[in-house]
Amino acid sequence: MDDALEDAWARNNAPWRTAARSTPIEADPLADALAMAGIGTWCIDARTGRVTWSQLTQQIHEAADAAPRSLEEALDFFPGSARDDMAAAIALGIAEGQPWDWEVPFVSARGRSLWVRISGRAVQREGVVTQLTGTFEDVTAQRELDAAMGLEAARRTAAETLLSEVLDALPNAVVAYDREERAILFNRAYGRIFDRTAPSIGVGASLEEVLRAGLAHGQYPDAGDSVAAREEWLHDQIAAHRMPGPSRLVRLPDGRWLQQRTRRFANGSFISIGTDVTRVKTMAESVLRRASEDPLTGLGNRALLQRRLSGLVARRRAEDRATACLVFFDIDHFSTINDTRGHDCGDALLRDLADRLRGFLRDGDTAARLSSDEFGLLLPGISTATEAAAFVRRLRQELERPYQIGQARLTPSFSIGLALYPTDATDGDGLFRCADTALHHAKRSGSGGVAFFEPAITAMLARRSHLATALREALDADRIEVALQPQVRLSDGVHVGFEALARWTDGTTPIPPSEFIPVAEETGMIVPLGARITGLALSAITRLRARGLNPGRVSVNVAASQLLSPGFFDFVRHQLQTHGIEPSCLEVEVTETVLLDRASDRIAHVLAELEGLGVSIALDDFGTGYASLSHLTRLPVHRLKIDRHFVRDIATGSVPNPIARTVIGLAHGLGMQTVAEGVETEAQRDYLAAHGCDLIQGYLISRPLTPDEAGDYLARL
Repeated sequence: MDDALEDAWARNNAPWRTAARSTPIEADPLADALAMAGIGTWCIDARTGRVTWSQLTQQIHEAADAAPRSLEEALDFFPGSARDDMAAAIALGIAEGQPWDWEVPFVSARGRSLWVRISGRAVQREGVVTQLTGTFEDVTAQRELDAAMGLEAARRTAAETLLSEVLDALPNAVVAYDREERAILFNRAYGRIFDRTAPSIGVGASLEEVLRAGLAHGQYPDAGDSVAAREEWLHDQIAAHRMPGPSRLVRLPDGRWLQQRTRRFANGSFISIGTDVTRVKTMAESVLRRASEDPLTGLGNRALLQRRLSGLVARRRAEDRATACLVFFDIDHFSTINDTRGHDCGDALLRDLADRLRGFLRDGDTAARLSSDEFGLLLPGISTATEAAAFVRRLRQELERPYQIGQARLTPSFSIGLALYPTDATDGDGLFRCADTALHHAKRSGSGGVAFFEPAITAMLARRSHLATALREALDADRIEVALQPQVRLSDGVHVGFEALARWTDGTTPIPPSEFIPVAEETGMIVPLGARITGLALSAITRLRARGLNPGRVSVNVAASQLLSPGFFDFVRHQLQTHGIEPSCLEVEVTETVLLDRASDRIAHVLAELEGLGVSIALDDFGTGYASLSHLTRLPVHRLKIDRHFVRDIATGSVPNPIARTVIGLAHGLGMQTVAEGVETEAQRDYLAAHGCDLIQGYLISRPLTPDEAGDYLARL
């Protein structure tokens, strides 16, 4: 209920949970007049959350230091469900501007049990609640006196008729019992509300007979189906009447809800009053549901999933047997669907996916949408990786069936991360982190990846986080260096140029490019890193020329994010002018995956601008991705680089690997040159020469060199 109240209040931008210390209401003639009548006042400022009250209200609390400083603290003075009653009434008042006037139990700061009458209303200006204000009155003595005298008069005096008429006019169901627990009156509303019980009981019926009649006629749908459950319910109801405590909620067969309160008097008699609170409960449930539900898909949200997981953890601590699997998954390349098909199509896909989840999951499972296209599943009872893996196989079969969204037929893939409770973590927050870590690892392995949490993944991510921080510091301090690997013409062994490679030493430890380049791409540092390597490479060429050497062409690797960054073409042109290098002496290398980027049209435009300037274009790692021949024919590619994996397999078996030979033939057919990387043996060189490869680089020629070493290399030629 507190969540519902907070949600209703939050929509009015009132920070009541951080309210300032309360202060008594300043002198007010109206407050003074009410105080003379024994009525206190209170007020809460919606803008500041400050609680103020009159002196009489403070006296009823019985301790100035314990008087409430915020609405949440004020509610703590109401015991049990009375707190929920007040929170629900206030939530309804905030949401609909409806006033309330209730008599409820109250416990003062000294622990004295009272009854107070509290009324209030929400004051609005221009449709926004600006304050809550109302009255506060101790009615304990009056309630006891009225109740005792009323019951006695109902039996002994002519006022019985008047009291009966008054009771019949009430909308509440009222039944009174004497000290022997025999019914002495029912009002008209009782017969209307308890329509299944009333025809079979009457004045003189015992409390147990009244309740058993209701059970026999289906008056109490929540009493249980078995005989044992119904007997336990009966025992609890009789105990609640004999020792009244907080009010109880009772569901009726027609779906309405009653709030039942029992009041026992000094002479042993007692009265039970049932108030229809269906509207208040429905409103509170609606507020709570909105606070726990994803509005697009109707699934739960992150807060609901966390509450369910916290409840499971609490049950395990109490019973020492709960287990569960937490599954996080998202849709691969969902942003591409939004970009190409539109957000309406993306939203429809999410709704259809949610419908499939609802039909697929078991009772007791929880599904929640965590963010744009990320979902979480809590699966109680799954305790082993084998069980979880079997579930994931069935889940993928269900979710990866084609979706028909209007005219579009979509077949998405999913990345999935899993964590087991309590194997991977013994608390909810820890399990959330484990599942999120597993999902992150699954996404790194490519589309459709599945990963279980392992401690090694955490260590790997910690390593990547350290590298990201250290790389940023190295870039700021200009500690990134360049290495130059020679390229030679295969037909005659003549040096034609260098490939520029990034080199970084963290302290005294060299970090391989295969480790820090992906970190740079993930963190966005690839743009400044690429700019630095380009500048260092061109500077090295200038210095080599100054020594009278001919370094030839230099190739620099460029990522998609660099090509898409504003002003990349102008940056390249400026660097060439600054270092006095002809555009024909610069080659830009792009990987095959760059051609598959969803912004490939923009990339093609930038590459065309570079070609127009005189810069040549090389396609690196060709054959390792999924680019088609159409990419080659529509982009200005001058050279194809044969990946070192294909070169490594040359002449290592009885049957030569045909891929390198095929790439050479394809390139020549398209009017392009080929460059083979990773050439380390004479057998590899001879095979490539026999099949017409144009250029080679690798340890057979030279390892990557510092700029000074590159000068010595050229001088020896």
